[in-house]
Amino acid sequence: MKRINPATIFKASLVALVAFHFFGIIGISSRFKELFLSTTPFVLIVSIICLFLNFKKATKSLVTLFFICSTIGYFAEVIGVNTGYLFGNYYYGENLGIKLFGVPLTIALNWAGLCIASASVMTELKASKLVKIILAGLIPVVIDMLIEPLCSNLDFWHWTDGKVPVFNFFTWLVFSLLFCAIFLISEIELKNRFAKYYLLVQIGFFGLLNLLL
Repeated sequence: MKRINPATIFKASLVALVAFHFFGIIGISSRFKELFLSTTPFVLIVSIICLFLNFKKATKSLVTLFFICSTIGYFAEVIGVNTGYLFGNYYYGENLGIKLFGVPLTIALNWAGLCIASASVMTELKASKLVKIILAGLIPVVIDMLIEPLCSNLDFWHWTDGKVPVFNFFTWLVFSLLFCAIFLISEIELKNRFAKYYLLVQIGFFGLLNLLL
């Protein structure tokens, strides 16, 4: 069976990513908001699949590390939702898909996806490994800061007292640094030219929604 050209995979992935988020902005800003928001789990999963299809070497070790970070993130969320520790008092809505112990399964995949994409982008930077880890760890936190003003409106998650605790961002920074360190310290090939677009589209998506909603 003939292998698909990586350039074709990249172009198809980029078109899909941009199209999903472009029409998502239009749909969420319309009277069909709930219909478009209900597709969020599908968009998250397809976006992560596109990310993995564009790794120069999507090895078993890479996938294993991704799921290790997803699992750590998931159980951190379970503790957070059910105890109020780590992030503050919050609960998840219905638009992120199937929940187990109060946490959508997609949320852990999404945060691990953001971290591995951030780590991938930093491999192109000529700097020390420590600087790369710090800069990579900041990217998911910046995206979280863009999502927080929208989270209740989009029914992603809700803060019980209506305010985002400052330590929520600090805790996510700690986890983001941990995950990015795991990826960057490993000897796994992280080159992925799709990764920067994966991050930029999400920043643009939530940035525009903050202006429109």
